[in-house]
Amino acid sequence: MELYNSKVESISKRVHEAICDIIRELSTMIVLERDSNFLGDAFEYLIHMFLYNSQTIQRQFYTPSEVSDMMVRISMIGKENEKNVFVYDGSLGSGILLFSIFKHIGNTHNLCYYGQEYNDSTVYDIARINMILHGIPMNKVNLHMTTSLNENWPSSVENSLKFDVVLMNPPFSMKWTPEKQFLQDPRFSTYECLAPKSNADFAFILHGLYYLKETGTMAIIVPYGVLTRGGVEHKIRKKLLDKGAIYAVISMPDRIFYNTATATTILVLKKNTKLKDVLFIDASREFKKVKNRNVLTENCIQKIVDTYTKRRCFDKYAYLASYEEIKEMTIILIYIIILICFQI
Repeated sequence: MELYNSKVESISKRVHEAICDIIRELSTMIVLERDSNFLGDAFEYLIHMFLYNSQTIQRQFYTPSEVSDMMVRISMIGKENEKNVFVYDGSLGSGILLFSIFKHIGNTHNLCYYGQEYNDSTVYDIARINMILHGIPMNKVNLHMTTSLNENWPSSVENSLKFDVVLMNPPFSMKWTPEKQFLQDPRFSTYECLAPKSNADFAFILHGLYYLKETGTMAIIVPYGVLTRGGVEHKIRKKLLDKGAIYAVISMPDRIFYNTATATTILVLKKNTKLKDVLFIDASREFKKVKNRNVLTENCIQKIVDTYTKRRCFDKYAYLASYEEIKEMTIILIYIIILICFQI
């Protein structure tokens, strides 16, 4: 495992040696009578504490466990009785979104995990170690180190492969190279335009949505700009709404992620919706303050999941907007969040 890599951050030799010592110490502990996830939870805790005290780029590959737990609960609604569930993360990071599903339901659904990481081998190795230590059967795991945007990996593996669940936390507003040939790429061709080179957010959204089954659910973390920006992003957003693909918009508190202090949004997307209405949940005030971060408590998570499941309006918290209402707002979805906040 490559624990030191300057592409992610210049980690001192002492920190590198300390992490190795901790892993060696964990390997000598008697854990037979403990929960099978003991080593995995210990490793995850080390990552959490390292990032909590870090101030730089390494924070971008980690999704807080309470956020991943909420995304998993939402994405698995209606799939409780399915026996073979295929899961995909196109921006793998530390792998927490994939193994959060395993922690949520275990092996009862014969889960198959697919993921890819564009960054470098250190992050990729952390994801693999995470899954091994959490006891996930590695014969069910297919991970690949390549950018999901430039190399259309799942199609190159199995042409017909689609997923029941797609979970992603891609780098916010990452620059990319939208080559002209991508207009013929099946992931983007039906939208007749590409995400701008300054913001790859919609490229990640369309990539994940393409690999979603007709009966699947996708949850992706994005910056607020996805709801508001104009130009080609407005065109893509409109086409997604026209298709009824945007199922829910969940506004999150600020300072909930390690890599940004600004508020973010979780988009839930589906392919088989009969209506084009969109559920907006304003969870921006649902948190517990923990030092310099805001954290979702179990009550906060359950409130979001219950509201999502019931799919109806709640005073100053949720609003089910019709397609006609959204069109009147000129497809700028942030306006709906404002309506919820002020109960207009």
